Amino acid sequence: MVDDVNAVEARTEIGFAVARRLAQQGAHVVLSSRKQENVNAAIQQLVAENLTVSGTVCDAGKKEDRKSLLQLALDKYGGIDYLFSSAVLDPQSKDILETTEEEWDATLNVNLKAMFFLVQEAFPHMRNRGGGSIVLISSVVGFSGLPNIGPYSVSKTAVNGLTKVLAPALAPMNIRVNALAPGLIRTEFSARVSL
Repeated sequence: MVDDVNAVEARTEIGFAVARRLAQQGAHVVLSSRKQENVNAAIQQLVAENLTVSGTVCDAGKKEDRKSLLQLALDKYGGIDYLFSSAVLDPQSKDILETTEEEWDATLNVNLKAMFFLVQEAFPHMRNRGGGSIVLISSVVGFSGLPNIGPYSVSKTAVNGLTKVLAPALAPMNIRVNALAPGLIRTEFSARVSL
């Protein structure tokens, strides 16, 4: 059981399961989603299970939303011990050679840059508490690559690289950085992608 621990999470199906588990272990969880109805539903379900959670709308690609998410955790629980970032822009199933510059920009902005900036904005709060743990969601396609979801695959490969760069940079501050690379999980998200 983990006591008096604060966790911040960006919402997906995987993120929801992690938020539940952290809360079951005693963490005070702040979760987020780009949609208010997702935040409301998640909070309602977890509070009904007698878990300590709160949440807010956060588009991880927007600096002001990231700052608000972190500030909520600081105001409500006094600090941040864990960061679990599962923010993702859903891939479109199409030939990589037909992808547009706008699709590349949008995918890399959310799937890679937003993760980095969330870590950059969160780590000083963890350092102030003596350390912490950061988990970034990658994907098995970050290792194998799939041309029909090219920008997504490349972004997840980059998340693996980002993890390798951040881990030694934050280790002296007692902050662990790991990536979790799940395979195909039966979700709404995976049902839309032809693999």
